[in-house]
Amino acid sequence: MATWNEVKSFLKNTLNAKESNNGTLTLTIEYTDGRSQLVVVAGRVFKDAEWADITSPVGTLSAGNINVALEVLASVTCGGLVKFGEFHAVRHCIPIADVSNDELIVPLKVVAEVADLLEEKLVGGDNL
Repeated sequence: MATWNEVKSFLKNTLNAKESNNGTLTLTIEYTDGRSQLVVVAGRVFKDAEWADITSPVGTLSAGNINVALEVLASVTCGGLVKFGEFHAVRHCIPIADVSNDELIVPLKVVAEVADLLEEKLVGGDNL
């Protein structure tokens, strides 16, 4: 894949992602235990290169839970905790100029799994 349009096409065909009016993609990862996790993928340009911004919401974390979340994220290979207003999410960005299918899907699934784990353990329920 070399362009954001190719990434969008791949995610729509492979993971049934839906495109919003602003060009971002949303998809839901379903787990065998009945849980699911929302993932948003957006195209970004940074230093003249196209990137895929993979974000999965966790919910609102308390100050104490933020430290727990950061410790969990320290043990995984990709993703970091970000905050949008009062809302927290796991996010990972990758350049897409020469990304393979696996180099896109694997981080996407890791971000979703970690966000779902944090949501389950620190927020409770399965709301996102």
